[in-house]
Amino acid sequence: MGEHARTFGVVAVITLLIWVFAEGESLRSSPVTLRATLVSGSPDLVVSLSEGEDWDGTVEVRVDGPTARLDAVRAELRRAEIVELTTREFGTEGGVVRLAEALRSHPIFRDSGVSIVDADPGTISIEIDRLVQREARIEVDAGGVPVRGLAQPIPASVTLLLPERVARELDEPLVLTARLQDQMVQGLAAGQAQTIFNIPVELPAALADLGDVLGELPTVDVRLTLAVRRETQSMASVPVVVSMPSVISDRYVARLADGDQFVTPLELRGPVGIFEQVGPGKQYAPRIDVFLTPELLSAQVPGDGSEVEIPVTGTLSGVPAGVELAQELQASRVYVRRLAEAPGGQQPGEQ
Repeated sequence: MGEHARTFGVVAVITLLIWVFAEGESLRSSPVTLRATLVSGSPDLVVSLSEGEDWDGTVEVRVDGPTARLDAVRAELRRAEIVELTTREFGTEGGVVRLAEALRSHPIFRDSGVSIVDADPGTISIEIDRLVQREARIEVDAGGVPVRGLAQPIPASVTLLLPERVARELDEPLVLTARLQDQMVQGLAAGQAQTIFNIPVELPAALADLGDVLGELPTVDVRLTLAVRRETQSMASVPVVVSMPSVISDRYVARLADGDQFVTPLELRGPVGIFEQVGPGKQYAPRIDVFLTPELLSAQVPGDGSEVEIPVTGTLSGVPAGVELAQELQASRVYVRRLAEAPGGQQPGEQ
């Protein structure tokens, strides 16, 4: 009885193995969906879809073969995620590519023991171009970055590999743009020659559609000197102050005309941020100084004590370095009279 049971067990195991083997070797037909992309596989060739071809890389293939082999192919496709088809699979001539034939030549399917029956889409149209070298000049676009003089690209030119059909249609010279942005110069001091490194270059409009073909574009360095960034500030009211040298201040009396005691408003220009320190209650209080010189007073003020009007253009004072007028000042009207001399020919205040 025991011997019979052992024999039955061995037979059952063998039968199971035979069944598993037969199942693995049974022929099946199965649909498989995969993602594919076209790459040249050659440094001097570039592959692209023909104009009007809207294939998105998805291929539905029907595959025949043993179950075990089909499972192995599916596992390989999951690992690869995207099947790269190169010129080894579709040749070096553009035109119509039969996807089933191209996929049969790919290593995943070539020695897999399965057969590709058909594919959907069945064909796609491609173009294959030879890449040629073209020299491209670099121009720097400073944009809103304040630059003193011209910013210099380093190097002044680069070499690009372009599809031959595109290169033939380009005008000379080919120009790439290195565009500066505010964040690139943050922290740099104005007035000093400095170098910004690894600025990306931009393609001209004629090559805008070739970004994927050209891949990563070169970068350049830019040598520049930053100018001081300036802004304009309007002061609602700034006082006008009349003064004269102390040695003659006891000989004359001066006053501003009504309406000329203030300049309203006054436009000032200076480095960005400096006006945080300027204004009422702040570190700097701007004013307009009207200075009466001895020569001016001697020439225009009569000695009989009568008052005369003298127009004098003032100057800006009470501001930090770098701040200047952003408008033309009108002359202030100053009324001046000479004081009478004291007895004995002395001026008032003399002993």
